[in-house]
Amino acid sequence: MQKQELETDYFIAIQATYEGVDLALCKVGTVLEQLSISKFDASRLVLTVLDQLLNKQGITLAASAFVVVNQGPGPFTTLRTVLATVNGLAYARGIPLVGVDGIVTLATAYQKERGGMVVGLLNAFNQDVYYAVAQPNAKNEIGFGHGSSFIRQLSVQFPDTTITFVGNGVRPLQAEIEGVFGSHAFLISPNVHTASIKQIAMQGLSQWQKQLNVVTQLMPIYLKQHSAELKL
Repeated sequence: MQKQELETDYFIAIQATYEGVDLALCKVGTVLEQLSISKFDASRLVLTVLDQLLNKQGITLAASAFVVVNQGPGPFTTLRTVLATVNGLAYARGIPLVGVDGIVTLATAYQKERGGMVVGLLNAFNQDVYYAVAQPNAKNEIGFGHGSSFIRQLSVQFPDTTITFVGNGVRPLQAEIEGVFGSHAFLISPNVHTASIKQIAMQGLSQWQKQLNVVTQLMPIYLKQHSAELKL
């Protein structure tokens, strides 16, 4: 997509989480208002709550320059619901979409805050995790795998490195992380489950300004196939 001028300071951010859907109305670097929906109501209420969000600030959808979207990885059903909704909006209203990698955003946000190496872990179910490894002056490493195997592999690669762990994939592995890394492990307390809607929004704004992953349709980032896809 060719570079566009930012005709309005307003934009929308939306993401699926493990609990539901977060939506935010933003103006440049500020989140003006945010609302959340339970995952059980997401499929029928996303557009309704989006209207409520805009109305509370007296803003119309047409006044939004673009929509920032967490593309995943994350829960299959809620992620698909969000992406189907925003793809429909983009098609019907001609609004550009900015796709953001949620686990990379989580890891890099805390790497910038704390320095050193940060590992983001998200629950991929069945003892698997999605992971993102962020460290200074190095390319982010992302993927998925068996949680315990990943922790052991990480300890072999970085035996004497202090690592900050963050994300909802940490708690099931906490005993193993502490046992393997000892004093070289730092666990965020209280633990942060996923990237916040503000972190997603600000990453999306940065990408918009650089015209990175600005599209008219978004596909989910799964990193691993869902069981429904494996049967196809």
